[in-house]
Parts: sequence; C-alpha cells; structure tokens
Amino acid sequence: GAFLAGMMLGESHYRHQLEADIRPFRDILMGLFFVTVGMQLDISFVVNHAGIIVVALLGILILKIAVVTVSSLLMG
Repeated sequence: GAFLAGMMLGESHYRHQLEADIRPFRDILMGLFFVTVGMQLDISFVVNHAGIIVVALLGILILKIAVVTVSSLLMG
C-alpha cells in the first residue's frame, strides 16, 4: 500500500514539497540501515582475509579507473 501511495504522490503537483518533507526521514533511515549492516560485520573474517579484501578493492579501483579512462578517450 505504501509503495502505491508513493507512486501516486510522486506523480502529483506536490511532489517537490513531499520530497522536502520526507528527506529528514530518508536520511535517518539510511543511517539506520548502514548501522545495522555495520553491526553484522564479522571483524574476525575481515582480519583473517585482509589480503584478499585489499587485492579485491585494488582490482575494483584499477578497473574503475580503466573504464573511466577508456570512456573519456572515446568521448574526446
């Protein structure tokens, strides 16, 4: 029901006012989400697999840089 109400209100003339009214709640709920995800993090797993995690993060970073570089070269 809340999803359908949001869809209907998103199409209304008062959309910008609704977004301004809802923004504080969205920020609070997003913060709550990240806190709960952080509470579920297994620190011992991260410590035991730190090397793999660092290599994976560096790989993702290098891949991202490569994609942006190729995209910018293709677009001029």
